[in-house]
Order: sequence, then structure tokens, then C-alpha cells
Amino acid sequence: MEINERYSSESEYGKILLSFYRTVKEKYPFFDEKEMLKRLSNLEITTNPTMLKEFLIKNKDNSCGYYPESNKIIVFDEKNVMDYHIFHILFHMLSTYVDEDKIYCGFSQINKKTLATRFYGINEGYTQYLKERVFKPDTISDNNDTYSYMLQKHIAKHLEIIVGRSTMEKLYAEGNIYELIFQLEQYSTREDILNFLDNMDYINKDVQTSDLQDFVGLKLRDSLMFLIDTYINKQIVLLNQKLIDDNMFKNNIDIYLAKVSSSLHYNNKDYLVLSYDDIKDILISKNLKIDNSKHF
Repeated sequence: MEINERYSSESEYGKILLSFYRTVKEKYPFFDEKEMLKRLSNLEITTNPTMLKEFLIKNKDNSCGYYPESNKIIVFDEKNVMDYHIFHILFHMLSTYVDEDKIYCGFSQINKKTLATRFYGINEGYTQYLKERVFKPDTISDNNDTYSYMLQKHIAKHLEIIVGRSTMEKLYAEGNIYELIFQLEQYSTREDILNFLDNMDYINKDVQTSDLQDFVGLKLRDSLMFLIDTYINKQIVLLNQKLIDDNMFKNNIDIYLAKVSSSLHYNNKDYLVLSYDDIKDILISKNLKIDNSKHF
């Protein structure tokens, strides 16, 4: 069945799928339109899981989930599913590819035999970030969705600045975490990159039951410190290649530090994740003398 006005009127979720198709086609041309039409046209959205495996991998904290091998979205909690949240799942659908051993969903990977998942923190954060760029909440209740994956999204959007928007969007659509790691290896070590991605997985797993003042907060701090270090390394490379001058170098770093170190409003509290000493330590290690005290 084609995604058209008739489908919109005949299907319970048809209007959502049509809106998603039209918006993504216009705003995100890096997704293959033919493949998007194929998946949307054959997509099943159901409240009745039929496979035991679908129950086993259900996340009790999610209201719905996507199952690529059957191209199905299962709604686990109808009361808490909003149109706006479905869009997040639809981005998972578009960025998912399956081979014999693994499921590649955006930047995450799932072992089909063990169901072990890696790199899902960065994937959830960037998925939410992509969605919020083009789908704005229509109601007060929908606006609560902006708090979904808030910490992961905060990290992912600053990572995108380092990698570049067009590159990161393309790699996400391709399900290519390997190339993302390669891009970052130009400015950091593989060990530090994998530690950063593992920290994001930890945050994604425990953020719902933790406070930013405990271990999740430390992982968040370490993640932001990695981003700052990597961003500065990139600016040093650009300066040495004479692609930017001294003034642009200082200005770029100052702007980035201001964004990354800004306070987070989370669970009705304001958190200053990075301290002045955190920033100062990085700058000293790079032999930089940039006054960023105004940001704290």
C-alpha cells in the first residue's frame, strides 16, 4: 500500500506515517526515499505482540518499540504513546539494517543471538535530536517528550558539531558506527572514543533511576570532558593546516565551551555538570590561556 491520503484516512496511524514521510523527505534527503516508502507501506503497528521474543526484549520503560525482522512497531502502553513519540521509533525504523548476525540501528548494534546491545546511548540521543529538529510538539503533554533522552541528546548534539552535521546524519542513516569512530580518531584515540561511547550506554541504562549527582553525573561529566578535548584537538589541527587563524581558533573554542558547559535543567533541577576547574584543567593541558570564567 502506498503512503497517500487514502492510507492516511483508512489507517489508525496513517496520518502519522504520512506526516513523517513528507517531513523526512523534505528535511532529511539522506534517507533513501524508495526504501522509506517500502518500509512505511508495509509497516505494521500493533498492540498485540505475537512472538515470545518480542515479549522478552520488551523494555518496560518504553511505550513502544520497533522490530525490524517483521517491520513492526509494537505499542506496549497505548495510554502513554503520543504521535510525537512515534516519530522517534520511525527514525529507528529508517536507520535499521539486518544481516545474519547483527541488527544495525543507527549507531547501535544488536547481537541477534544474545540480544546484547552496544552504542545505544549515542543512538538514542542522536535519534531524539534528529526528531526534535523537524517535529515540534503540538501540545503541552507532547512538550514533555523534550525531556526524553535529554542527557544523551545533550551529548549527541555537541558530538555532531565535531563530526559535522551532514557527515553525522549520513552515517546515522547508513547505520555506520565504524565510520563515526574513524572520524573521531582524527582527533582522539580509539580507546578514549570507545570509553566515551560506553559511558553513554551507561547513562542511557541508568539515567531513569539515578540523580545527576551520583555516578551517572560522573559519566556525564567524563563524556563532556571528552567532547571538549576532542573539539580542541580538531581546532588545533585546523589551525596547523592554516584553515583557521588564531582569532577564529580562540573564538571557536570559546563558543563551544560556553555551549557544552551550560547548566542542564533536569528533573526540575538545574545542574552545572562541569566546573570551572574541569575546564581549566583541559586548557592547561593544551597550553591554552582562554578566559572562560564568564561561563561559570
